[in-house]
Amino acid sequence: MSFIGGGPFSVTERILSSAEVLSLNTVPVEILPAKAGVMYVPFFISVYKDAGTAYSVANMVLENASGIQFASVPGVGFFDQSALAAYTQNFSGGQLKTLGKNLQLRLTSAITTGNMPIRFKMIYIEEYPGLL
Repeated sequence: MSFIGGGPFSVTERILSSAEVLSLNTVPVEILPAKAGVMYVPFFISVYKDAGTAYSVANMVLENASGIQFASVPGVGFFDQSALAAYTQNFSGGQLKTLGKNLQLRLTSAITTGNMPIRFKMIYIEEYPGLL
């Protein structure tokens, strides 16, 4: 384990069914729950989808409960592809943080087609700024 900031790196992973993906515009999926006094610091995300019927175009965002966006997975070139696809994003220096709020996935607009599960993985740390 590596220690940076306030704690060891952690990994969270979630597989979203196609039904969950199709409803992400109105029903966000929680990736990490809100914790009082805890600051999440994302460092890296990866998103994978299998081959199948392409989704209609919409961006998927990683955001906190206040709507502050940390990452955006592009609709064009990822969701609209019928082939296997992958997307990764690094956050340099862990500059994006959210204190006391959850992290969730949401689509920026409604989609009506697509049938592939989506695998989301994030590397992050939890900081406890009140203990500094």
